[in-house]
Amino acid sequence: MTVSAAGATSFHRTGGTPCTFYGLFAKEGSPTITVRLRASDGKTLQGAREIVLQDWLIVGIGDSNGSGEGAPDVPKPSTGVAARWQSVHCDRSANSYQAQTARTVERRDPRTSVTFVHLACSGASIARGLLGPYGGINPGILHRPQVNAMTTLAQGREIDAVIVSIGVNDLGFADLVKHCIAYPNCPARAFPSLTSTTTLDEVMQQRLAALTATGGLYDQLSRALKDAGIPARRVVITEYFDSTRDENGRTCDPLISTGLTAFDRAEAVWAAERVLIPLNGAVRAAAQKHGWRLVTGSQEGFRRHGYCSKDPWIVGLTESLASQGDANGTLHSTTRGNTFQAARVYSRLRLELYANGRTRRPAP
Repeated sequence: MTVSAAGATSFHRTGGTPCTFYGLFAKEGSPTITVRLRASDGKTLQGAREIVLQDWLIVGIGDSNGSGEGAPDVPKPSTGVAARWQSVHCDRSANSYQAQTARTVERRDPRTSVTFVHLACSGASIARGLLGPYGGINPGILHRPQVNAMTTLAQGREIDAVIVSIGVNDLGFADLVKHCIAYPNCPARAFPSLTSTTTLDEVMQQRLAALTATGGLYDQLSRALKDAGIPARRVVITEYFDSTRDENGRTCDPLISTGLTAFDRAEAVWAAERVLIPLNGAVRAAAQKHGWRLVTGSQEGFRRHGYCSKDPWIVGLTESLASQGDANGTLHSTTRGNTFQAARVYSRLRLELYANGRTRRPAP
């Protein structure tokens, strides 16, 4: 019996089974496998079947929500020993929902494989991170813009999906949290400095508007992804989760306390109603405008698993200090929370990878 196919480098029998073969191929495609069998009477039997060779190239870009901040690959085992990350400059982890999504695609289909390129970086924004260079949450090297790095690393290969989490750092998330911990009635206090003529609430509304304005940040990202050759339907963007609730869905009182100062309940209500909900609205508006695939459900899923709940999916300040040696992980998702998000993304992504339940063919 002989087996052949265009593009195959070789075929080999598997173990001692004479009719089981595996083939090695240099690239993706939809080759036709031909099997010829010479019978004992000298006759030749032949059959052919087209197969799909698909190695999904999935890219994760964005911010700390995408990088896995708060969920290091290996937490700090002891004092003086650092946590382990895939990238210490970006607090990038295989526990992130983006990495877990790619792993789920790999495990759910034995007939395809996955190449995952993880570029999300904690602290990144659209301007500094995705479209411009960025030094990382722990400076040390200057990272290329993620969209540019994505196309360079793909080396001309078809990119099958881009998972995106971005927007919160364009609002100044970390500075907002520090401000509300340090100062009472933080929405009405001067921001970004105590000598500013604007308040925190006013600045947040201005920055939210800049995300969705015509020619604004999400428009700029859309243009860059189009220039990179990414069809809009292959861009999967996620909403942000709600970290402000207890196990009963009530706002934490307080959200964070240092013992001397606190991010109190009223401030947490403001943050949810005036920042988080509008931010997710901006994400939805951008997805609709640009044809991206939107992943929803995180806000509802985390509603009873917030910072002060009995079963938190949110990393606390003390936990962050213990597991990664700094406060960067505070208010980010635990590995379990990332698993929940990954399940939501996978459900949406598989509709793009498997049209009508069939593996999408690689581009010619």
